[in-house]
Amino acid sequence: MRALVYADLQATEGSIDERLRANPAIPLQRWRVERFYADLATLYRQHDCRYLIDLGDTTDDRKALPVPTIQAVMSGLSAINPDPSLSIKLIGNHEQAYRDSTQHPGLMYGQFHHVVADREVIYAGNTAIVCMAWQENEEEASAWLQSTLNRISLELGEIATADRPDLNILVLGHLHMRASWVNGVQLKGGLIITCMDSADLVLLGHVHQPQVVDSGVYYVGSPFQQDFGEVGQTKRVGLLDLNTLDLQWLPLPSPFPRYLRLTVDELECLDSLGEDRAQVVLRTADEARRFHACPLAPLVEPDYQLAPIESEKGAQISDMPRVDWVEEWVDKKPLAGFTRDELLEAGRKLTR
Repeated sequence: MRALVYADLQATEGSIDERLRANPAIPLQRWRVERFYADLATLYRQHDCRYLIDLGDTTDDRKALPVPTIQAVMSGLSAINPDPSLSIKLIGNHEQAYRDSTQHPGLMYGQFHHVVADREVIYAGNTAIVCMAWQENEEEASAWLQSTLNRISLELGEIATADRPDLNILVLGHLHMRASWVNGVQLKGGLIITCMDSADLVLLGHVHQPQVVDSGVYYVGSPFQQDFGEVGQTKRVGLLDLNTLDLQWLPLPSPFPRYLRLTVDELECLDSLGEDRAQVVLRTADEARRFHACPLAPLVEPDYQLAPIESEKGAQISDMPRVDWVEEWVDKKPLAGFTRDELLEAGRKLTR
């Protein structure tokens, strides 16, 4: 009765700017998705699992799915081939069409998963599994969850015996929970935590930051860092026993590209970024000059946080001496086919 649990894979072809550096013909996100499923297959075999539980947002396009994205997801699931009887797949908000939430790609998962597009209760062994896909009406969703959990709790209490005291309630949801955290900010709105009081374990998708919302209530989080909003986050998947609700957190076996925020000093100490993505905060004109002289600069996103400086008359002037460093750059790195004056003019226009 073991299952691997994951959420928010966000499979897509990704931004045109994010390509695999080792092979720019391959989108970075598709490469990460393919690696994720390969790692998932390894963990599935190592831990003798039977099921996969997907907490929603497997894909990331609400209008249309590119064929290569479908191929990556279906090939990954085919290699694992989970038992679809209790391999539950929730439909997340990124999988519902903008104008009609009943339109979603759930049909393509039918050979691998029991797909839940709304609300459902599944009974399996010693566990009642309450499933909720993404809901637009949060007040109605809270009320349904609370009443359903209370009803199931009473039902399980009536059938519990001395021989079978370990009857459990598991909630699986793709939900916005009040009091959860994103980028250091506590979310407002969403479902209230008290609607989950009767559950023994709650596993959620939707928020990418892995976290404990309350006792026994977890956001699983996305399985690998997906953008600079996930800098520093340690990622995971869950290993769940559906009978006992024993839960372990497992890291993926392979290293995945990280999103990094660096200083100029830290960047200058690196020989390579590999597939990692990086931002560098620039606070002074000198840091900006050093950054643009660094061989890794073309692979890094600059974050200019330059304080304004004062002219001799006390008036604020440009936040950095752009003419000086543009001239310095042109003199150090001339470009064939352009005169110095042409490069200076282009550089000044770009840095106004």
